[in-house]
Amino acid sequence: MQLSNASQHDLRREMVLDRSTGKLRPLANGLIACSAHLDWNGVLVEQHRLSQYDTGLIMWMNHVICLHLGPSVDLDYQQAGSQLRQRIEPGHISIHPFMSECRQSAAQGVDFAIISLTPEFMAVACCDMFSPHSVELSSQWGITDSYAESVCRALLQETLNGSPTGSMYAQSLATSLAVHVASQYGGSKLTMQPMAEGLSANQLKQAIEYVHLHLGEDISLKNMAAAAGLSPFHFARQFKKSMGLSPYQFVLKQRVEKSKQLLVRGEKCLAEIAVDVGFYDQSHFAQQFRRHCGITPKKFVAQCGSAKARVVKR
Repeated sequence: MQLSNASQHDLRREMVLDRSTGKLRPLANGLIACSAHLDWNGVLVEQHRLSQYDTGLIMWMNHVICLHLGPSVDLDYQQAGSQLRQRIEPGHISIHPFMSECRQSAAQGVDFAIISLTPEFMAVACCDMFSPHSVELSSQWGITDSYAESVCRALLQETLNGSPTGSMYAQSLATSLAVHVASQYGGSKLTMQPMAEGLSANQLKQAIEYVHLHLGEDISLKNMAAAAGLSPFHFARQFKKSMGLSPYQFVLKQRVEKSKQLLVRGEKCLAEIAVDVGFYDQSHFAQQFRRHCGITPKKFVAQCGSAKARVVKR
């Protein structure tokens, strides 16, 4: 979809956390195309064109794959105290993992597309191949990856054409991209998901999708099992063989992970976040968060630099 200047602010945008203000803002102001109106669940495509570029120090709120469209540009990167200048050519790929921080700037004009994948989309896309606990993408800048480039270009073309082939095609493209970047840039701890025993790939995917769709509700073993088409007893045993966690432990972990996203966004107080992710109350949420993360939600927010006023009781 091509955008006029007047319509740019009417659509959902890819948001980043500005570390200087602790507030969310759009990645850039040069938006010329966006897939938000196509409702690709968990997937957002944007194209940006700017005469000069400086993100400031930001934290990424999703897993973002960037396709550099041209022209060639010298791009300065700053991450974890280190600085790098690299010549970026059309077709180069950069990867920015969820909750990673960086600053990018260029004195020249830039033209790029981003494919943003939510952590939930990444988890479901990769669950039948890799253990979700082992997928931790590593940052990449200006690399040559012909497969990722071709998929990103296809998703951009679908966006520009208004998704004429339907959302299923775009979701399939995004899933293949997620699996590819996980397998190629998923970190040294990446482990293949054992399928010799436990749930089938489709059963596991159905169960995990059900959890993500109903995270704020009272998720029962019976309903998780029904999503996979199994009895509760058989499902519980097979799920643990597949995931290494009981269904209850898995749901708790997903609730804590989702709460991290909401805490970093800084848009809601602790009590609201607790309800949104399915905890009984703020006290139960804080207890489970500390058990899983080793720190309180407030300390987590302070470490991320989000707006502190949002985490007080109200």
